[in-house]
Formats: sequence, structure tokens, C-alpha cells
Amino acid sequence: MKRFPPVSVNHESLTDFYIIILFFGFLLFPGFSGYGNITLSKYGFLMAATGLWIIGGSISLIRERGVLPRPGASQYAGMVFAFACFLSWLCSPWRGESLIGSGRYDGLVTDLCYCLMFLGVSLLTRPKKLHFAALAAGITLCCAVGMLQLFGLNPLGLFPDHPVYGTLTYYDSGTLYSSAYLGTIGNTNILDAVLCASLPLFLALYIGGESPLFLIPLFPGVFVLASAAGSGAALALAVCALAAAPLLVTDLTRLRRALRALAPVLLAVALALMWKPEYTDRVLRAQLVWSVPALCLLIAAAAALGLSLLPLRGCSPSAKALRRCFLTLDALALLAAVAL
Repeated sequence: MKRFPPVSVNHESLTDFYIIILFFGFLLFPGFSGYGNITLSKYGFLMAATGLWIIGGSISLIRERGVLPRPGASQYAGMVFAFACFLSWLCSPWRGESLIGSGRYDGLVTDLCYCLMFLGVSLLTRPKKLHFAALAAGITLCCAVGMLQLFGLNPLGLFPDHPVYGTLTYYDSGTLYSSAYLGTIGNTNILDAVLCASLPLFLALYIGGESPLFLIPLFPGVFVLASAAGSGAALALAVCALAAAPLLVTDLTRLRRALRALAPVLLAVALALMWKPEYTDRVLRAQLVWSVPALCLLIAAAAALGLSLLPLRGCSPSAKALRRCFLTLDALALLAAVAL
């Protein structure tokens, strides 16, 4: 990672606070009218938080006569992207609609906001454990809400009331309302994307030697993904795990940590496969159904946990041997996927 000159503590602290607000507050902010208008609520939160951060940072820079670090290649690339977005908007015959972005609020203003976020954060601070801890807490609470919704509840009142059928639930999706919503983010596709970006990060942090607390989001996150996500999200996480293993697991200690992290992941998938809710006449009947795949996953979870606790005296494989082993497993998994 490129080392930038030290910046003012005020600038860095303000930017750290902004990141925590986004990773925790923005993630959990449910809006004021539930899923019915959650996109506008999230957009307003993002714009307000970013605006206050830019104003506060500008005042701090002017007051202290601070100088921003010199941009690097990635920052210049961000500026080029912002200019390309502006040109695209300028040449568009729908400039009025695309300035904000009708419905999804993904127009020019949002793109420029993303570029400012990237430039400011990359120049004024650096990755910190506090940032990742805020994200882990936000993901855990978001997925806890999602699990309660999968159990037929309506925490935070996110699902609206129907004039005939009363309070809706997650299982009324596709019949009494369109699309599907889960957690405090909104649409399940967006939840899938956030989990696909965050869960591998937590795994990598723990395997790399960080606190076991980063394992906490894995169980609720994987359970929600396996219970309600599309197959694309599951495939993305599986491919990510296979690709990352040769890079991350380079010694016996990391191998133990990887096996320890694998146990709650397999347990969550097994329970999600066993979770077979029946929703008839708007009544949820929860039940756990045993199956061969679920039983195999439970055995694999117990085996992974057991292997991680074995002393394995006299066994110290080299990084090269471990990399070769995982590359072989990746090749076998690829062949099996093609055959399937």
C-alpha cells in the first residue's frame, strides 16, 4: 500500500468518523416509512452525511491551512471517471432525468458523490481495524433483522400494512407486493451484493491474524444468503473462497484459522438447508427437515472444527506446499463444476 504523507489528525479523525457512519449508521438506517420508500431514505442519509463531511473537512483544511497529499494513479483514475460521467450526462438527451436518476437515484450527482468519497477517503485516511469493526457490527445487526424476518417476524416495522391482509411479511413477496426485501438494506439483491463484498473481508481478516470477533457476522450472514439469496451470490462467495485460499493460507497457523472459520459457515449452510418453512393462508409453520446434504455439512463443520484443534506436532508444511495443495483443490473443484 502506498504511503502518503501524514495529514492533520482532525482531517483523519473526521474521515474515520464518516466511514463509521456509513459502515454502521447508513447500513442500519431503515428510513421513516419502511421498505415503501427506503431508497429515498438511504439516498438522503448518504447525501447528508457526505455533505457534512465535505463541509467539515473543507473548514478544517482552511482553518489549519492544510495541504492534501499528492494524488496517486488511483486518484487520477477516479478523476478521469468523474469527468467521463460528466461528459456522458452532458451528451445525454435526458439530462433532466439523469441528473439525479429517477427512481433509483443513480444519476450524475450520485456518481460524482461516489468519486468525492473515494478521493477524500483514500487521501485523508488509511484502512483501520475500527472501520472493519464498524462494518462487522452493522452486517451482524442487519443480518439478525433478516433472520427474524425469515422467521416470519417484522422487526422495526419495515414491511408495510396491507389494507386487507394486515401486516405483510417476507413470504408475501411476489404475491402481495413485488420484489423481495430483507434486512435493513432493502432489496435482497442489494443485500446479496453487500454480503458478497463484506463476508470474504471478515474471513481474510481473521485468517490473517485479527480478532475472532470478525467471525461473528459469518453465521447470520451466510444463513441469510443461503436461505434467501440468489444462486449467483452463493457462487460468488464459493469462487472467492477457492481463489483466496492459495493466497491467504500460507502456514499452519493460518490453516487452523481457516478451518475454524469454515465451521460456522458450514453450520449456517446446513441449518439453512434444513429450514423448510411452510407459508399457507398467511401463516408460517416453521420446521427443520433433515436431509443428506445438511447432514454431510454438519459432519464437515464438526470435522473442520476438530482438525483446527489438533496439535499436529511435527507437521509444518511450507507455504509452497500449501499453495500447491489448494491450487490442486481449486482445479478439482473447477472440473467438478464443469461436469455438474
